[in-house]
Amino acid sequence: MSFLEKSRPRPALPDAAILAKCPWLAKTCPALHEFLTVAILPDGSFRQVSTLTLFVEDGQFKLCLSEKEHDCTLFASGECLESVLECLEERLTAPVVDWRRKGGKGNSRPGKSR
Repeated sequence: MSFLEKSRPRPALPDAAILAKCPWLAKTCPALHEFLTVAILPDGSFRQVSTLTLFVEDGQFKLCLSEKEHDCTLFASGECLESVLECLEERLTAPVVDWRRKGGKGNSRPGKSR
């Protein structure tokens, strides 16, 4: 299942479309893995892969996923690395995702709120 565009089912991606593979991340956080590694969509169009920044602030691990295609970000925090990854995955797969556009606020991803 493609998390990059939930609105329509997509066929499996060819290996050449995936820039890197991490079986653990693909199993544990499939949506996050897809955002970070898929550069060619099944329809053949190219996309800029997202980036992930990890930092610690106020006693919490924090992640910032930067979605380059739509110039927006998604944040998550947790007490340990495992919990912050789980939190980010839950946010990515939620029916509505609180994407933050640079310079603006929430639910700003073009086309749909996920």
